[in-house]
Amino acid sequence: NGLPTTDIGFGIGGLDNPNLKWESTAQTNIGIDFSLFNGRLTSTIDWYRKVTNDLLMPRELAGYVGVPSVLDNIGSMENKGIEILIGGDPIVGDFNWNTSVNFTANRNKVLDLGPNKRIGYRPSSGGYSLGSDFMFLEVGESFGLMNGWKFLGIWGTDQEEEARSYGQLPGDPRYLDLNEDGKIDNNDRTRIGNGYPRFTWGWTNQFTYKGFDLSFMFMG
Repeated sequence: NGLPTTDIGFGIGGLDNPNLKWESTAQTNIGIDFSLFNGRLTSTIDWYRKVTNDLLMPRELAGYVGVPSVLDNIGSMENKGIEILIGGDPIVGDFNWNTSVNFTANRNKVLDLGPNKRIGYRPSSGGYSLGSDFMFLEVGESFGLMNGWKFLGIWGTDQEEEARSYGQLPGDPRYLDLNEDGKIDNNDRTRIGNGYPRFTWGWTNQFTYKGFDLSFMFMG
């Protein structure tokens, strides 16, 4: 009769995990606070170590299951580091200068992944939709290692012949041929780092003179 028809069906949107439990964390902090020169120089130094067990993360499933992953308690991770803050008033009077410097260094390490030594995971469901072959966890290594091709720069004009052997031209990106087989493919992927800085720092300043003030801050 030419009328549109509607088909009704269903599919698996996700899996339940009745064994889920809360993450648990044990943390140790050792701190020192002191001031000198009648409070014009102050400092705080803090060392910490935190171990998180039963990490809540998506666990990749085999393709025949019908969904890519399920939320599960996976292994444990250690975070440890130091935080330092030094501040004071180098100049006091009609013109006043207040300044402070902070420094933070953190190291993390995957301690356990249950029966696995290495697992891939998706950092998010949006953004670039990075696959679980891009980021992974590995026992004994830092959290969030990235897996990819090592970038060596671009092909120069004096490397044209070598670039053409890889199907490229001068100006194209150049990657490491890890197994030296004359082509760049998945066999050349390797660890290329992680998204965590080795340390962070900041420097804050405030100058005041009578009714005027100026503040600025640097971070890195």
